[in-house]
Amino acid sequence: MQNRAYEPRCMVKTLPIQPGSKEQRYIHTLGPVDIPQTEQDEIPQSSAHRSHSEMDRDGLAAMQEEIVSLRSELASLREEFEAFRDQFS
Repeated sequence: MQNRAYEPRCMVKTLPIQPGSKEQRYIHTLGPVDIPQTEQDEIPQSSAHRSHSEMDRDGLAAMQEEIVSLRSELASLREEFEAFRDQFS
């Protein structure tokens, strides 16, 4: 593909290497394609202006809620399994 990207009438184009990328990326030239210029383009505006501490607090609260939910679900599954296992005892 690397050789094809440099031909005059090629159907692929080489993209600039982005920070954190290990490999070269390519894109087709068959039609219009939306290419993000930077990582900032990919971040929604609402989260781009939030501070790290706000995101950490929100993320921590969400994880704590998820842990409580998972523990409750696990306890319920354990009870169901015990009842199932008791059928065969």
